[in-house]
Amino acid sequence: MPIFWRYIVTQYLKVFLLSVLAFIAVLLTLRLEEIAHFASIDTTGEYILWFVIYQIPYILPVAIPLSALISAMILTRELTTHHELTALRALGFSFKRIFAPVLLIAGFIAAINFVVLSEVATFSHLQTSLLKSELRSVNPLLLLHNKHLLKMKGIYFDTLGHSKMGEEAHDVIVAIPNKRGERMNLLVAEKMVADLDQFSGEGITLLTSLRSSTKNGFDPFVIENNLKVSSRINDFSSIVQKKVWKVSDDHLSFKNILVKIATIKNLNLDAKHEKKELSRLYSEIARRLSLGFAPLIFTMMGLAYGIQIGRRKKIWNLAVVTGLTALYMVTFFLGKGISDHQEATLLLYALPPVLIFAASLWQFNQVQRGIDR
Repeated sequence: MPIFWRYIVTQYLKVFLLSVLAFIAVLLTLRLEEIAHFASIDTTGEYILWFVIYQIPYILPVAIPLSALISAMILTRELTTHHELTALRALGFSFKRIFAPVLLIAGFIAAINFVVLSEVATFSHLQTSLLKSELRSVNPLLLLHNKHLLKMKGIYFDTLGHSKMGEEAHDVIVAIPNKRGERMNLLVAEKMVADLDQFSGEGITLLTSLRSSTKNGFDPFVIENNLKVSSRINDFSSIVQKKVWKVSDDHLSFKNILVKIATIKNLNLDAKHEKKELSRLYSEIARRLSLGFAPLIFTMMGLAYGIQIGRRKKIWNLAVVTGLTALYMVTFFLGKGISDHQEATLLLYALPPVLIFAASLWQFNQVQRGIDR
């Protein structure tokens, strides 16, 4: 590899790696609320560590294209500022020959990004969901202290006596919605203790309403008193949280999506239902292809619009890059929101990359002809 090729590839990768790390740090800070939620439930720190690790592959597919764009723009700006690009052009080198190694590296990065998006990120997303479910089943007392979860489930929990986080609680009041009617189940306990695999209570009083077919509009209820009750932790946790195992398209690898498409076609489903399911799967494939190979398109845009051939510094190129990037991101998330409409999502995923590619070729042509806009 010629020396100048090694030089520009090294400069490109340096900024690229630093940008990726910066985006990971920034995007992780946006998930501090979830991390704090894990910290409030898990006292060992093991679940928090795994949660953070699982978030990184989920962040990378977005961080990599943006990092490639920033790195390419900084590279061409540096080459222009130090007149290195001018010297290479004076020696007869074309833009195609100068930037060929950068585009080749960007192609490899795009392939890696597609693998991360289709294989690693889907696995990490699934593991994150399983981790949340497992953590909430570890200890009922820790689960009951999770105010955010209880609010979502409509559950009220309070301790009037002294309590020790995750170990025991005294004078407990728990109110749980009764799904059979517009009533609440009330549980009062003098003491609750959580062990390794057992959950026990003393002085338990349970007030439960029953569904009634009487015409007076009043539902009968049952009051049950127990001196001492013990149960497995998993059994009690299942009362508080409803476990519904559903694997979405975000959890499937690319191979599994293809298998699912073939399976749906062989099931002889209703035409409307089959079309809806296939549209969602084809939209998911288009989404992964668009985002997976975005680093190559973004690198090309950064190289084209990072070149400054005039003496005066202008913000036109930066405005174009910002507009095209914003267009890509808006259409990307919009397409994800309407995945049931196959034609619309395919257009939203395909149009911005085509526009970016065409705009980059046009800009290279303008710069090569010496036109400064």
